[in-house]
Amino acid sequence: MQMFAKFPAGFNKLCVGNMFFWYSMFLFMPVLPIYYHSLGMGKDEIGLAVGSLSLGSFALRFLSGRAVDKYGAKIVIRIGFCVSAVVILGYLFADSIYSTIFVRFLHGAGLSGYAAAVLVGATSMVSADMSMSAISLLTLFSQIGIGLATCMALWLYGTGGFSLIVGLGVAVTALVLFFFPDIPHTASRGEDVGQDTAVSSLARDKYIFIPTLSIFFTHSSYSAIMTFLPVYLVSERLSGAPYFYAAYAISIIVARFFVTGVCERIAAHKMVLYVILAFALEIFIIATFHQVFALVLAGILLGIAFGFAFPVLANIVNSHTDVSVRGAAFGFFNTGNDIGQMFGSVALGFMVEWSGYANAFFFFGFLLLCYAIIYTRFFMKHVA
Repeated sequence: MQMFAKFPAGFNKLCVGNMFFWYSMFLFMPVLPIYYHSLGMGKDEIGLAVGSLSLGSFALRFLSGRAVDKYGAKIVIRIGFCVSAVVILGYLFADSIYSTIFVRFLHGAGLSGYAAAVLVGATSMVSADMSMSAISLLTLFSQIGIGLATCMALWLYGTGGFSLIVGLGVAVTALVLFFFPDIPHTASRGEDVGQDTAVSSLARDKYIFIPTLSIFFTHSSYSAIMTFLPVYLVSERLSGAPYFYAAYAISIIVARFFVTGVCERIAAHKMVLYVILAFALEIFIIATFHQVFALVLAGILLGIAFGFAFPVLANIVNSHTDVSVRGAAFGFFNTGNDIGQMFGSVALGFMVEWSGYANAFFFFGFLLLCYAIIYTRFFMKHVA
C-alpha cells in the first residue's frame, strides 16, 4: 500500500482502469490462434488475422498521439476504450479471413487511441521526478491484467467457448468507465500542435528513434511467441501451455514490481541490452526444448524481458521529451510496438508454413542477436 501513497488518488484509479483494459485485450491473445485454427485457417492466415490488430493500431497511432496533444488525453482515452468495447462484439461474427482481419483492424484502432493517451495522462498527474515510478506502476497494473487474462483465457475458452471470451471482454472493458479519473488538461492550442511533431522530426530524435527501433525487435519476438506457441503446442499435442502462461504471468508481475529499483542501480541503456538478450535466449529455448521445465523457463524469461522492456524504453522517451509534444512522441514510439507485433505474427506465420516451427523461432532468435550487436556498437552510447 505504501507505493500507492506516493501518488494522487486519480492516478491510482487510472491504474486500476488500465488493468481492466489490458485484461480485456489480452484475454484474446492465447485464444484467437487456437480459435482461428479450429475454423480451418492456415498458419499464414492465423498470422495475418492476429497481426491485423497491430496494423489497425499502427494506422492511427501517430494521429492519436497528435490528437492527445491537441485535445487532451481524457477524450482520446474515452474514445479508445469505447471503440474497443463495441468492436469486441464483432469477434462473434468474424468467421472468415477477411472478416477477422477487418475486426482485428478496428480493435487495433481503438487500442491506438487508448495506449498513447493513457501514458500522457498518467505522466501529467505526477511530477517529473516521479515519472519513472508512475510508468512502472501504470504498466505493473497493465501486466497484472495481462497476466490474469493469459492465465485464465484457455480455461475460460474450454469452459464456456468463444462466446464467453467475447462477453467477458466487453464487460471488463466497460468496467474501465467506473475507474476513469479526472485527468489534467494538457492539450496545446490547435495552432501550436504539429509544429515540432512531424514524423521526420521525431525520427531524428535519438531519444525517440532508438527506443522505437528497440521495441520493434523485442515486441516482434513477443508477438511471434504468443501467436504461434499455443498453436504449436496444440498441433503437437503437447501439454505445457498452462505452465508456460502461469510462469509468464507470475514473472511479468514480479518484474514490474522491481523495475524501478533495478533501473536505479542499472542504467537504462544497459537494461535495454539485457532485455534484448533475454528475449533471444528464451526464443532459442522454445526452438530447442519442448519439455514442461523448458516451457516454464521460457515463460519466466519472457515475463521478465517483457516486464522490463516497455517501462525502460518508454521512460527514455518520456525523460527527454517536452510535455507539449509527448503525445506525438509516444505515438511514434508505439508504432515500433505495432509494427513489431504485426511483423512477428505475420512473418512467423509464413515462415512456419515454409520451414516449420523450430527454424522460424531460430530465425527470430538470430535476428535479436544481430540487433543486440548493432545496438551495442552504434546505439547504446547515444542514449546513455
